[in-house]
Amino acid sequence: HAWRNALTGAPLNLTPDQVVAIASNIGGKQALETVQRLLPVLCQANGLTPDQVVAIASHGGGKQALETVQRLLPVLCQDHGLTPDQVVAIASNIGGKQALETVQRLLPVLCQDHGLTPDQVVAIASHGGGKQALETVQRLLPVLCQDHGLTPDQVVAIASNIGGKQALETVQRLLPVLCQAHGLTPDQVVAIASNIGGKQALETVQRLLPVLCQDHGLTPAQVVAIASNIGGKQALETVQRLLPVLCQDHGLTPDQVVAIASHDGGKQALETVQRLLPVLCQDHGLTPDQVVAIANNNGGKQALETVQRLLPVLCQDHGLTPDQVVAIASHDGGKQALETVQRLLPVLCQDHGLTPDQVVAIASHDGGKQALETVQRLLPVLCQDHGLTPAQVVAIASHDGGKQALETVQRLLPVLCQDHGLTPDQVVAIASNGGGKQALATVQRLLPVLCQAHGLTPDQVVAIASHDGGKQALETVQRLLPVLCQANGLTPDQVVAIASNGGKQALETVQRLLPVQRLLPVLCQDHGLTQDQVVAIASNIGGKQALETVQRLLPVLCQANGLTQDQVVAIASHDGGKQALETVQRLLPVLCQDHGLTPDQVVAIASHDGGKQALETVQRLLPVLCQDHGLTPAQVVAIANNNGGKQALETVQRLLPVLCQDHGLTPDQVVAIASNSGGKQALETVQRLLPVLCQDHGLTPDQVVAIASNIGGKQALATVQRLLPVLCQDHGLTPDQVVAIANNNGGKQALETVQRLLPVLCQDHGLTPAQVVAIASNNGGKQALETVQRLLPVLCQDHGLTLDQVVAIASNGGSKQALETVQRLLPVLCQDHGLTPDQVVAIANNNGGKQALETVQRLLPVLCQDHGLTLDQVVAIASHDGGKQALETVQRLLPVLCQDHGLTLDQVVAIASNGGKQALETVQRLLPVLCQDHGLTPNQVVAIASNSGGKQALETVQRLLPVLCQDHGLTPNQVVAIASNGGKQALESIVAQLSRPDPALAALTNDHLVALACLGGRPALDAVKKGLPHAPELIRRINRRIPERTSHRVPDLAHVVRVLGFFQSHSHPAQAFDDAMTQFEMSRHGLVQLFRRVGVTEFEARYGTLPPASQRWDRILQASGMKRAKPSPTSAQTPDQASLHA
Repeated sequence: HAWRNALTGAPLNLTPDQVVAIASNIGGKQALETVQRLLPVLCQANGLTPDQVVAIASHGGGKQALETVQRLLPVLCQDHGLTPDQVVAIASNIGGKQALETVQRLLPVLCQDHGLTPDQVVAIASHGGGKQALETVQRLLPVLCQDHGLTPDQVVAIASNIGGKQALETVQRLLPVLCQAHGLTPDQVVAIASNIGGKQALETVQRLLPVLCQDHGLTPAQVVAIASNIGGKQALETVQRLLPVLCQDHGLTPDQVVAIASHDGGKQALETVQRLLPVLCQDHGLTPDQVVAIANNNGGKQALETVQRLLPVLCQDHGLTPDQVVAIASHDGGKQALETVQRLLPVLCQDHGLTPDQVVAIASHDGGKQALETVQRLLPVLCQDHGLTPAQVVAIASHDGGKQALETVQRLLPVLCQDHGLTPDQVVAIASNGGGKQALATVQRLLPVLCQAHGLTPDQVVAIASHDGGKQALETVQRLLPVLCQANGLTPDQVVAIASNGGKQALETVQRLLPVQRLLPVLCQDHGLTQDQVVAIASNIGGKQALETVQRLLPVLCQANGLTQDQVVAIASHDGGKQALETVQRLLPVLCQDHGLTPDQVVAIASHDGGKQALETVQRLLPVLCQDHGLTPAQVVAIANNNGGKQALETVQRLLPVLCQDHGLTPDQVVAIASNSGGKQALETVQRLLPVLCQDHGLTPDQVVAIASNIGGKQALATVQRLLPVLCQDHGLTPDQVVAIANNNGGKQALETVQRLLPVLCQDHGLTPAQVVAIASNNGGKQALETVQRLLPVLCQDHGLTLDQVVAIASNGGSKQALETVQRLLPVLCQDHGLTPDQVVAIANNNGGKQALETVQRLLPVLCQDHGLTLDQVVAIASHDGGKQALETVQRLLPVLCQDHGLTLDQVVAIASNGGKQALETVQRLLPVLCQDHGLTPNQVVAIASNSGGKQALETVQRLLPVLCQDHGLTPNQVVAIASNGGKQALESIVAQLSRPDPALAALTNDHLVALACLGGRPALDAVKKGLPHAPELIRRINRRIPERTSHRVPDLAHVVRVLGFFQSHSHPAQAFDDAMTQFEMSRHGLVQLFRRVGVTEFEARYGTLPPASQRWDRILQASGMKRAKPSPTSAQTPDQASLHA
């Protein structure tokens, strides 16, 4: 606000919108300060316009870009021949500073040694990641030209996009495959790669081209056309999925589907056509061809939705015909154009004398919105001050880029007429084409040169410029006219004739591009970073500065401050990494020594966008929040450890008293809400909506807190307020179900999708409301519901899955991708790899199911053939959250764990099938320590690791075993038993109880405590603390529910613990039952009874698949009649039987 006042006044006179544009980036404050300081200098001394200064400043790193422009503009213009406009174009991107420096360094080499033109260097540099693209061009151009037959122009085209570096590298890798195996030409590969996302598009073409051609009848050229746009990957995948539906159900031709898909955002456009084509045709009278025409542009999705909304208004209220509405909508930006016509048509007709047809003509182009707004603003000026007619203004505006052309006419018409002798009609003729702005500016610059040095007349220059692409045609004439005339014998008139029709492309000859010097930082050689780490650091706003700071501070932070190299990389790999590293260096000692934080906590806070500000706010507010508001340092860290941590901490300081005193929340609840991205907004929304949601809608404060304690909590609360009555009254959901849906990341979208799709899924697809709720009650619930609607018929009819199996897969985070991957890979995994559909479902039915399925497809042959695993073992490892990572870690660590650490293959599988990647890595790291220093056996280490949370359990054993044994008299075997059953939380609860006894547990001996922790983990200990009936009554109630024939003496507690430990430590779980009968001299019946009494079914005991302690505790409570029974996921028995046995 203060800067707006300073910058919008004299002498800078920026508009408020310009101030906002500058401020709305990382480093906005510094950019505003730099604009105030440098704008006069850059305008007066360097000849830039205020608009150009604003354009440079309006990106992340704007301050550095402005300072670099001030420093390098004279050098680049005087020494390297660039124009100020080109320097501005390079600087006006994220990473502008680095791009300018790279151009300064590499342009001479590129132009002198390798034949590249300055324009080509500028084109490559004028994108986010321009620096990396130039360096990659230098490295790969010789390879791509000599080995793969590309031209330098093609290499430039690929490099001249965001992600140019990755696209070039993918072309190098895939061009031979795509050409030899799939029959594409190098030109087609280049076309696909020459877009944002080129890398992913190429990889998807490699995967889907055979399917789309053989199964769906497309030609390779059509596949290439779809892929050759931003989002090409997604468009191809959507064509594969929707082409049959759109052709069979909606009557489109494959060519029309291809046309819609062959634009930026093709995926979304196809999905919207599927949804809206019936509505637009039946309700609004459009033809399918018109729907296709609207969808067949960038932004087609939004245009279709806007036509549905505005067509009645524009026809009834404004007198347009449906054809005119379609014409306006059938361009890039059609949505915005329609909305602007609705708003400005009355003004332009009544106040400026235009006809509705002229308004439609202006709007019916790419950028129609901006053109209409500019006509409204400039028509009086151009007519009164410059003598143009309204018809000429309309002619200039009625092209792509009409806005810019009008503004350039206003600025350059006096110059071109007075200084260069053109007539206003000639200026209008040049401007009245696509690219009119650039053509006018190029005529101003090149007309003297072309006339004096090359002998053309002004009329010839105007003739060349008066076409779409006039700028490029003029520049190409300037460059190639001498070559074509002297070396090829053409006359200037012939060159003009070619240029006045075919333009740049007709004139151009092969251009050469130099390889650019590859900067391989010292970071890899001297500091031991990997190339991936360097890329991770560089791939953020301010990446160059972050790399320089890592080079400077890595030794200091590691040696003096005790950080690891990975921690330094983690801090640096975010926007503002430089500032975060410098702040860690400055504040780590203070935060650790004065405030009691650990280095890990400091690193966690710093490893986010805005890490600097979060650390400084922790230093400032931690004492206040702890002393005045009763928070712990760990809670302060949890709040700060998110994007927006600074704002969240400040909001906690302000609202915690209000939320606790006025609204009855606990400090812990306030912390839970604040400890997410967007914590500030969530807290403010809880303050505003908690009374409404509780009083008017019947929610409890706990439910409101639960909803708010997710990413997007603010939006989810507002949506619950709006939709809870509708979902309960109209759709029959309970408030608890609404809360369950809202209580996830993306809760808002999930609720809205349930409202929309619940009737369809229940009536058309046979789901129950409870199943719809289950699918929606996960992160990504919206996408999951939409995917179930789309794929359930296919998966059931074509792939033989049951409805329950589809619902099970869908009821996890990331289920959209999992369902789509099941559709794609189930045939392959079953036919080629021998899996059953049930196994595919088991793998998919977890968080990360998509990645797990793809990894099984890739690694199953390797793991079975090279490492000796069975198919069932691979499936077992993959059938858990994080299955992908677990499989990859088994491939990597199995040889090490078996050869170096003496584990068996079955033990590695057991660890991977429960504790996953983290447990395997922790076993590799801690097994020697736990065995040598703490006296555990390898089998005990495996037992601890072979549980969910195995990593944390091992680390806690390392930390707490000495305390529990030396200070509290437990045996190592007891510690292992607790860790193997209740894990980290049970160990910490035992330590807490032994250190500070709770009265409810004080009467229990150590053996009782150990047994309770083994039976039910921390939930059992907490339940007793919270007033659960004591053991004698609980046992009496359980025994009354067990038939007499199974009533035997309950074994002593130590014996139960020993049996559980034996099973947990057994290297072959399936043999554990038989071995235990021998080890403990027990009958089969006696051993089964022991397990039943501690919440383990006979099936689980016989196969060694003991459930977690928390689940066993639930069963004990169920059997005692204190908790409703749940089905056992691993048992073949009914819930009632399992409860009875427990």
